[in-house]
Amino acid sequence: MKLLIIIFLILIPALLLVLLLVACRGGDSGAADLARLEKEISDIEAEPGAITTISCPLPIPGEAEGETYECGVYTVPVNYYDPESATINLAFVRLFAEAEAAEAPIVFLAGGPGQSGILAAGGQLYGDLRRDRDLIFPAQRGTLFGQRLALEECVALLGDQLGRSELQAFVDSVSAGDSRDRSLPYEEYLAQYKETVGAINGRCHEAFKNAGYDPTQFNTANSTNDLVGLLEALGYESYNLHGTSYGTRLALETLRRHPEAPIRSMVLDSPSTPTVDRLSNLAVAPHEMVMQLFANCAADAACNEAYPDLPARTAALLDKLQSGPLAAGEATIGVDEVIAQLLDLSGKRGKYLPRMVAELESGKTTTYLALLNREVGTASPEGSTGSRAVNDLVQQISLAGLQDSNPLTGLQAVKDVLDGTQADDPREGMKESARRVLVDSESLPDILEKIDALTDEEVRELREMVSGGGEQADQATVDLITQASARNNAHFLLSGIVCLEQLPFADEQAAQARRDALAIPALGSTDALLATEVGNCTNYPMGETDPASGEPVSSSVPVLILQGEYDTRTPPTNGRALAEQFENATLVIVPQAGHETWGTDNCAAQIGIEFLRDPERTPDLSCLDVRRERFSLPGDSLDE
Repeated sequence: MKLLIIIFLILIPALLLVLLLVACRGGDSGAADLARLEKEISDIEAEPGAITTISCPLPIPGEAEGETYECGVYTVPVNYYDPESATINLAFVRLFAEAEAAEAPIVFLAGGPGQSGILAAGGQLYGDLRRDRDLIFPAQRGTLFGQRLALEECVALLGDQLGRSELQAFVDSVSAGDSRDRSLPYEEYLAQYKETVGAINGRCHEAFKNAGYDPTQFNTANSTNDLVGLLEALGYESYNLHGTSYGTRLALETLRRHPEAPIRSMVLDSPSTPTVDRLSNLAVAPHEMVMQLFANCAADAACNEAYPDLPARTAALLDKLQSGPLAAGEATIGVDEVIAQLLDLSGKRGKYLPRMVAELESGKTTTYLALLNREVGTASPEGSTGSRAVNDLVQQISLAGLQDSNPLTGLQAVKDVLDGTQADDPREGMKESARRVLVDSESLPDILEKIDALTDEEVRELREMVSGGGEQADQATVDLITQASARNNAHFLLSGIVCLEQLPFADEQAAQARRDALAIPALGSTDALLATEVGNCTNYPMGETDPASGEPVSSSVPVLILQGEYDTRTPPTNGRALAEQFENATLVIVPQAGHETWGTDNCAAQIGIEFLRDPERTPDLSCLDVRRERFSLPGDSLDE
């Protein structure tokens, strides 16, 4: 996900050009239906504080609309302090308790900023807690089905406000300026980036404001008002908040700004902690992740004996490769290639990285190539509900479908290929789709072989991925959900909140100094990435920063903090700092986990569900044991 975000921000001008063409020529049916649904929601006329029942914009597999769940719109003012303010309609989904709703509901707060809770709606997330409590999934202001502030919306508004020729000239001028060298020093890169992004931000800020959606009102403070107002309007006397990533910041600000809110408990997964410097996090988090892996090896007697002193050895290896790369067949292995492997700690890859370093020291490439080709390390630390063959195939299709001009094409490629499972001969159907969708991919022959090798059970598994395990959805529904998933972001909302609430409390020079002082500086963030984070604020005014946004939040409300051990977006320092600020907090560091630890049926979810059932009870953490690394030692076979 981090890679997609980086690509997304770097390629803003190219994406604007793509969006302009879509706006002028018309998009596919899924995109058109999504735009129509968003307009229908935004056009609802109601007084602030009113709830309007609507047909759900997206279906929920395994649920019956009107019987087991409903959708609505909560109308709020754009500006709570302006009696003449325009309004925003925020969609929400409410899943009804299976029996009697006797317990306080669970409210899911999506991350980003920019993700919509509507796309997370489903009854499986909280296990048997659904039996006696409602589940609420709201769209935050500025997200999908909540007046989204993103590039597509900006282009549509500019098309209405400027006319086609002026819009074309604007996109051409911005695209022509996108020729930055990402190896430039920080200040030079920042200056070039500001010039391009400033033009986009200024135009889009103006476009949103002219449409009645003042971007300065799309902030966390107003989202807390929206949230508390919605839950009061729905009639709940108390509730539990479950936030992920930015959703944790929204939960914390709700505690700060609405101390009277009847919050029973909170689960904060991958916390965005107000007191932590965002730029310093960004600068050093990748390095700290690798150092944590090396510390885990040092704490394991067998691993430490086989691979002692990994930080110094890795630094020496990278210095050696700087002088001359290794040969691996027709390819070469240089510093960048090794760093790419070290910074990917998804799945069970961590168990092989000490071995990879040791082998590369002596010029051996066996483990490196196995990781590069995803022959090892792809499985979940807890195992997988799907077969390895299915997981590997889906991942390879996604990577093969990824195009630089549109980082969302990997998702579309998976959907297109898996649609082939509905053919009379599902293997041939998938192969035919793959040949069409991935015609230019070097991975196509291997993907075709993997499809041929699928067992009948694995084919059924893929068919269920398409159908959601239930009744087969029609093509229009599949297209709609695919488009909604691809638009589950809001670039200008993200930048606006970061620039207003986080970067004012960050220190650019301190972040760079921390990065440069690392044991292995090459594992820290690049100047270009740091400059991109700062440059995104150029010419996008968000009002006056509230000093309270950088202060700690404290409360006696029971809080469970779930923190991924290898999270580089909200690293473990966030969770540890937050735990010290609460009277009644439980911090759980989840081994071999990255950003957002809660899955439909995994250890973090088990811990979270038990906490929500009884927040005063000490949680059982024994399920975490299976997640700890079992490092690959010299002489071990390279397998899972």
